[in-house]
Amino acid sequence: MRELFERLREGGETAVQALHAERMEEDLYLDFKRKGTPAHGNFSGDDKRIFAKALSGFSNSDGGLLVFGVDCRTGADGVDCVQGLEPVAEIERFASEARNMVASLLSPRNNAIEIHPVTSDVDAGAGYLLVWVPRSEQRPHQSRAAGEFKYYKRNGRDFHAMEHYEVEDAFRTQSAPELCLEFNERGHTASGSRREQVVAVRLRNISRNIAKFPYLQIDCLRGLSFHFSHINPSNLLLESDRGLVKLFAGQDFVIHPGQSRIMAQVFCTVDRIDNIWLSNGHPLASAEISFGYTFGCEGAPARDGRCDVPMLAMLS
Repeated sequence: MRELFERLREGGETAVQALHAERMEEDLYLDFKRKGTPAHGNFSGDDKRIFAKALSGFSNSDGGLLVFGVDCRTGADGVDCVQGLEPVAEIERFASEARNMVASLLSPRNNAIEIHPVTSDVDAGAGYLLVWVPRSEQRPHQSRAAGEFKYYKRNGRDFHAMEHYEVEDAFRTQSAPELCLEFNERGHTASGSRREQVVAVRLRNISRNIAKFPYLQIDCLRGLSFHFSHINPSNLLLESDRGLVKLFAGQDFVIHPGQSRIMAQVFCTVDRIDNIWLSNGHPLASAEISFGYTFGCEGAPARDGRCDVPMLAMLS
């Protein structure tokens, strides 16, 4: 949907008119609205409620695009799609008021919201308003329009007030850290034709909350001759049993927002014979390190999956 936002912003009124010609339909990420009174550019009470509901609903869901100045409804043929365009007069004023009201109509703020007016080529001073609302990591967001004070989410083509349990779940999710698994080459040591390649296994914090007591479990590592090592034995406990490797961090090992920390290193032994890289006598042309993993931290659900690492790409 970001692509449509950019297309409308760059294409101007011609691109907006194409929405009508293409009989564009609303969906989970796209919402069209007519201004209550398109003859002037100030926000009415109904305009504010519509605007706040969309800001809350898209922020609490997967994000989306709101377009003011488009008439979308069920036509005579029974199809719910764009039926026409209704440019908003004083579009620059309308856009200015929208920017000013984002902070007062949504709590907490979603600072990534973008507002862009599209001016009409034939109706001087009029146009359409594009509002790009990305998914927020500070969910849930409340509509603060007069008489509303509700949390919304996007379902299908509509915004619906969130149930009490959904709001509670959103608050719990917002306070939980979120980690992702990374790996990268850290270099190698060489002795003759033998090389020991070092691969770092990391956890990155992609949330706004500190991750405490992170842990990582790697299961059934195969593909090369290998062994594991601590990167910080004083803060990480390593257990290994029958191909299952577990790493548990102590209380002094935390991962701050945006930070990536090494949990372990994998040492892979390879040999170069007649310009061909081998491990345990097998060519590396199609070799991979393949393993299952589980990781998480205090207060966050465990995440698991599989990873296949092509090792030949790591050898220079």
